[in-house]
Amino acid sequence: MGNILAFGGFALIAYSSFSFLNFKAPVDGDVLATCDSEGAYGETCISEESYDVEKKVRIKGSSDASWKDKVTNVKETDTVEFRIQVENTGDEETDDAQTDDTLPSEMTKTGGAGLTENWGDFGAGDTKEFIIESKLKASEFTTTVKFEKCVVNKVDLEVDGDFKGSDTATVCYNNADVEVLPKTGPLAALPLGISGAVMAALGGLLKRKK
Repeated sequence: MGNILAFGGFALIAYSSFSFLNFKAPVDGDVLATCDSEGAYGETCISEESYDVEKKVRIKGSSDASWKDKVTNVKETDTVEFRIQVENTGDEETDDAQTDDTLPSEMTKTGGAGLTENWGDFGAGDTKEFIIESKLKASEFTTTVKFEKCVVNKVDLEVDGDFKGSDTATVCYNNADVEVLPKTGPLAALPLGISGAVMAALGGLLKRKK
């Protein structure tokens, strides 16, 4: 039939001109690929690598504590929390997973996890979570011109140095509470009686010139 050679926990089965490498038996902590038996020829094993990365946002201390894709009406004093969740949805383990979070320039980090996080021992079905705290910069609210603005926070996932995915969350804010004076001429700032007298005097001068 053929020869069987054993070495290093593996079995190499030689049959005519065909050879197949059969994986060793599992031990605690191992995650093996899905294998189909090929009878006397050994097994065919397929290994899948898959990861899911998710970014959500909420306003810390808000009555609505749910995580969302976007928050609105964020105030200068609000603390914004970004949650990053990474799940190993494949069947391979890695010792080198990393997230890189990019805050928009309008925001600054105030606490929580790091903008870059690296970890290992990340097996199939494992989930990792990080929460970053941040605030909008005070300079975003100095203008007296009313505005509405949205900025985007992004996270990238790398495994063994290779890009595996990304996700975003959005923060929207405005200065609707700012009182903007109407655009008027200099006489509009005068009390009604004074402005009326000025207009009457100007009328009299015009009449005398005729």
